[in-house]
Parts: sequence; structure tokens; C-alpha cells
Amino acid sequence: MTDNPHTRTTAEEKSKRLDMINGEFMSKYLDLVWFARSNPERLIEEEKYETVQSVLKSLQEIADRHPKEVSELIEDETSWQHGFNSGVLAYARFISSYVEDGLWEVEKGINEDIAENEKVIIINGKKYIEFDGRQDAFDSFPELDT
Repeated sequence: MTDNPHTRTTAEEKSKRLDMINGEFMSKYLDLVWFARSNPERLIEEEKYETVQSVLKSLQEIADRHPKEVSELIEDETSWQHGFNSGVLAYARFISSYVEDGLWEVEKGINEDIAENEKVIIINGKKYIEFDGRQDAFDSFPELDT
């Protein structure tokens, strides 16, 4: 008998749970970071009225989905809340990249010059380069684009 307690959670279940919660965090905190960065006043100054309506609608939808967090964001005079939201978004994106390798499609004229050490995979006649998710996570951290 071992002295270490065991969990009944399988590796597959842990992976599913991580994907689910990380996806929820990524979605939520992307909303909140975008909310803080949006600037409908600038769009009005630039006379982009059609865009303003779309932005205002999106802001309201985010406020409806996350009323407590949006209220905290609006009331925060120090930008601490926005910094926190940005940090959670960056970490969620890091984890998402870190746990999964991926493929980049080779686009004609853009990235046709493939390094000798790159492995090219062809799927349905399209060329892809396989990339290491762990390295990509470190290379792109902190990714805060909205």
C-alpha cells in the first residue's frame, strides 16, 4: 500500500477540465480587456458612426454577461482591475498554446521560404508547418491582442 493518496480523476478528464475552464477564462477576460480598451468616443470623433453602433452593442452585451466585473472595471481609478484582467487573459492564452502543438498553413508568397529544420505536412493538398505549442507559448507571451 502506498502512502500517497490517489485521485480518481483520469488524465483525460483533467485535460477536458483544463480545456473547459481555460476556454471560459479566455473568453471572459478577452471580453473584459476589449471592454476596457474600446473607445467609442474616438470613433465618433473619426465619424465612424456605423462602427460606433456595433461597438456600443458589444459593450452592452459584455456588461450584461459580466455585470460585476464591468462595474469593478468602471469604478477602478487605478487601472488595477484592467491589469488583472489582462494578466488572466495572457496566462489563459499561454496555457492554451502550451498544452497543444499546432499547424500553420504555408501561404503562397508569405511564408513559402521554409527553414530546413521545419517539418512540412501536407493535408488535403495544403502545406502546413508543425509548431511546438510549448515554444509558441513562451515566444508569444504575453499575448494581449483584442
